[in-house]
Amino acid sequence: MRYQPVVPVWRMTALTGLMTVSALFLGCETADDVCGDRFANASSFSSIETPDEYISGVERTTDDGTYLVTLVRSTPTPKFTDDYTWIVTVEDSSCAVVNDVHVKAEPTMPQHGHGTTPEFTEATLDTADQYTLVDMDLFMPGVWQIEIEVEAEDGTSDKVSWFFDLLG
Repeated sequence: MRYQPVVPVWRMTALTGLMTVSALFLGCETADDVCGDRFANASSFSSIETPDEYISGVERTTDDGTYLVTLVRSTPTPKFTDDYTWIVTVEDSSCAVVNDVHVKAEPTMPQHGHGTTPEFTEATLDTADQYTLVDMDLFMPGVWQIEIEVEAEDGTSDKVSWFFDLLG
């Protein structure tokens, strides 16, 4: 006697395919979900009272939530007074890289009421869609606020800050 499957093979194949597709849709995050999670989980606040600990690649949302700014690298690592170079990236709310904005940094010491000379450090855009801020002279021990301003072509801008407590 020959074995007869209870369910025809074509139905099993279709059912397996449908289950696989359903699992993909239900079990995997979309690009929009991942982007939303990155914005939601990005550190958005530090202060004089709670300065940052440097972590390469830390993401922070701008004050109005327009951009996600990533501190890719700081040379040297923020610990002592020195001339600093920062590399940052900027992404919009859909996590698309933004390379048509003006980026500048304004390092200040809020507790002392002064900044650096020059007052601003203008960023240059490199071929990897990264903005480089060169020669930020953080010359004095204490808490420094480095405010990054991102200005769009239409003149609108948004800001984000990092605070680092530097030793002499």
